[in-house]
This record gives sequence, C-alpha cells and structure tokens, in this order.
Amino acid sequence: VYLLNFHVLSNGKNPTEEYQAELNNAQAEKEIYEAKNKDRIDEIHVPMADAAGLQTGKVNFMANCVACHGANGEGGVGPNLTDDYWLHNGSLNDIYNTIKKGYPDKGMQSWATKFNPKEISQMASFIATLKGTKPANGKAPQGDLFRETIATDSLQITKATATSTK
Repeated sequence: VYLLNFHVLSNGKNPTEEYQAELNNAQAEKEIYEAKNKDRIDEIHVPMADAAGLQTGKVNFMANCVACHGANGEGGVGPNLTDDYWLHNGSLNDIYNTIKKGYPDKGMQSWATKFNPKEISQMASFIATLKGTKPANGKAPQGDLFRETIATDSLQITKATATSTK
C-alpha cells in the first residue's frame, strides 16, 4: 500500500515532505506569535525604558561601561555618548545593537552573554538619555553627525547624517 500510494500513484506526502510542511507551519505560527508579542525586544524592536528600567540601565552602565565611556558618558577610551556624533549611528536600535554585538575591532565587547535583551534595552535607553547633557571634560566628537527627528504629521523617523572630521 505504501509503495503504491506514495511512489506509484504519488498520492500524499512522504515523511520528508510531511516534516518540511510541519516546519513551515510552525515557522508561520511563530511569526504570528512574535508579531503579537508586545514585549518583543530585538535589534528592530527596542522600546524606550520606563523610569524603573532607566534606573536599572544606569546601574548596569555604571557597573560595566564607566571604565571606557566615563561616569557621565563623556568618553575616555571609548567615545563620548553625550554628543550628536556616533561611530555606528545613534538611534535607540543602533545603540542596542552596539551593546549586544559589540565592535571587537574597536575595543567594544559584546554584552549579549552577560545581559538579556531587556537589560540591554534598558542600558540603551539610559545611554539615549545622555545625549545633549554636555558633561565637563567631554571627549572630542568622533564619527558622523547623527540627528533623529520625528515628523509629527507622518510619525516617520528620519535620520540625518553628515561626515565629521575623524
């Protein structure tokens, strides 16, 4: 019956085809679930943290980032996090991605093994609040000018970058 059904008449799916169909179905269900998940945090979906999250982000920043970026984000070994110049763009998503993946060639380690996505999001949110604070002894600008604006009529984010002196 098996040989006749699957190999001669080509009715139905063989076990490999059934397995692939199940994988495709599971992937579609996963995508639907993730689209509805309001707590999803990844390189594309990074929410701005609330007050408690900002405090947690600050604690983690102070414990892990001060050595390179300074207590106020003014820079040191690492770049200044308070100005409008960024080596790898300065949106919340870009900051999250930098913390998560790092740039080992520039001395920035990946923090993905130490922090979960929510904690990385909280640190990225805290760093975003440092922009424009102008601390004393801030390191000279590095990277490209980055400004993020939100158009109120279309609610679209636009990025303006200009090359700076490096």
